[in-house]
Amino acid sequence: MSALTGYRACTRRRGIAAGTTLLMLIVLVLALAPMARAADAGIAGTVLNGTTATGAGNLAVTVQYFNQQGKVGTEKVTTDATGTFDATPPASAGGYQLFATYKGAEYIGAAAQLETGKTTTAKLTVFEPTTDPKKVVQTDWVIWVDQETGGTAVQQDFAWANGGDTAYVGPDGGGPVVTVPMPPDATNIQFLGTFLEARGDLTDGAYVSTAPIVPGDSSATIRYTTANLTELTLPVTFATRNFSLFVPAGLQASSPQLRLVGQITDNGPDGQPLTYQQYTSDTLTAGSTIAVTLAPSTGGGTDSNATTLLLGIAGLAVVAAIAFWLIGRRRAAAEAPQKSGPRKPRPAQPQRASTKTNGRTATAKVEAPAGNGQARRSARRDVAVADDDEVQLLIDEIAALDLSFDQGLLEERTYRRLRVAAKDRLLAAQQAHEGHGVPR
Repeated sequence: MSALTGYRACTRRRGIAAGTTLLMLIVLVLALAPMARAADAGIAGTVLNGTTATGAGNLAVTVQYFNQQGKVGTEKVTTDATGTFDATPPASAGGYQLFATYKGAEYIGAAAQLETGKTTTAKLTVFEPTTDPKKVVQTDWVIWVDQETGGTAVQQDFAWANGGDTAYVGPDGGGPVVTVPMPPDATNIQFLGTFLEARGDLTDGAYVSTAPIVPGDSSATIRYTTANLTELTLPVTFATRNFSLFVPAGLQASSPQLRLVGQITDNGPDGQPLTYQQYTSDTLTAGSTIAVTLAPSTGGGTDSNATTLLLGIAGLAVVAAIAFWLIGRRRAAAEAPQKSGPRKPRPAQPQRASTKTNGRTATAKVEAPAGNGQARRSARRDVAVADDDEVQLLIDEIAALDLSFDQGLLEERTYRRLRVAAKDRLLAAQQAHEGHGVPR
C-alpha cells in the first residue's frame, strides 16, 4: 500500500458534524474552564506575518467570545503598526477565537481558553499569498468507501506539506483552495482538521474550501453519505505522493488511472473486520482528474484469478511428475546391462577442475591426453550423446504436456504456451545435434 499516515489512522471513520463545530470547540476548550471570568482581565494580542517575520500592522481582527453554552459576543479591533492589539472580553466569556483576513485569505486561530483574573496573551499568524499549487505537495490522499444500510458512505482524508514561507490561497488569490465533488443527495456531511476549523461551502455540486494551506504540515477530512454511489470524480489539485482508494470486497472499482494492488482487513462501519480492495496510482499530476466507476462485484476478479493460478500450478506439477517418470524409465533402460555379449568399456570422459575466485566458483574443462586421437573422438561422441539426450527429454516433455491436457489437468491457454516453448527448445536441440557431424 502506499504509505498511510498516522493522521489517516486516527481519523478512520471519525468525523464531527458540521452543525456542531462551535459546540465541539467549546467542549474541548472549556471542559475545565470557569463559567465566568473577572471583568478586569483582557487580551493582549499580536498578529504576525509568518512570511516576513514582522508584525502585520493596520489589520482588522475579529475576536469571538464563547462559554460552554455558546457564543456570548464579538469584538472587532485593529492592529497597530507593530501588529499588536488589545481586546476586552465580556464577563461571561470563558474562551475566545481570532479571525483575520489578509490579502483575500481568511486566517482562523485555534479556540483557546481565557486566563482567569489576568491578561491573556493571544497570537495569530498570517502569510503572504501564493496562487501556485506547485508550492504544495499532497503527501497522502486516502479514500474509504463503505456500504451501509440504505446507502454508501465516502470518507476522504487529505494531508498536505507546504515547504515554503507563503500560503496557498487558490488559483484566483482567495478562491477555491480544495474542491471535493459530491453527489446531489449527500447527507450527514462531517469534517475534521482544516475543513472543521474553516468550514467551506457547498457550491455547484461540490464542497469548496477556501482555507489557505499554510507552511508546514496540515490535514483535513470530509465524510458524507449518499443513497446510490456509482462513480467518483476526483480532481487532483496538487502533485500527490501517496494515493489509496479502499473499496469493500462487494464492490468493484474501475479507473484507467488506478490499479489494484491487494487487499487489507480493517474495521467496517459496524466495528467488525471487513475486507477492502486497495487501488492506487503511481503518479498523480496536478491538474489531472481521476474517474472511478463503482459496480457490484461479479464474483470473479481476485478469487477467480487465484483459482486459475492454483489449477495451473497443480497442472504443472503433474506434468513435471509425468516427465520425471518418463525420463527415469528411459535412463533405467539405457543403464541396464546387456543380456549377451561383453560389456564395452566406457570412453574416456573429460574432467572438470574448479577454482574459486572472489567467492565464485569457476569450472575449467580438462581434456584427456591426445594419444592417437581416440580421446578426442570420444569427447565428440559424448557431446553428440548429450545432445541426443536433450532431444529425447524434450520429446518426453511435450508428450507429458499432451497427456496432461488430454486428462484435463492443464488449462488450454497454459498448455498452448508451454507446448510452443518446448517445441522451440526441441528444434534448437535438433539443429545443434545435426551440426556436430560425429564420425562413424
